[in-house]
Amino acid sequence: MRIRALGLAALPHGFPLIPRYERLGIRRRSWRGYGILYRVADEGIVILRFIGPGQDHDRLLGLGVE
Repeated sequence: MRIRALGLAALPHGFPLIPRYERLGIRRRSWRGYGILYRVADEGIVILRFIGPGQDHDRLLGLGVE
């Protein structure tokens, strides 16, 4: 998974924005049932969380997005 996360730098906008999180610029890269949540920043990418299947985005990110 680490290699997949590092590879995001080569194509930072290559994965979709997560519905309900578009305004925050949060994207998800899936790999073998897991997700890498990240956003694109001026200096590169910022990995926010690695998540497992069925985990709650809102709780893990600490966001009260409606």
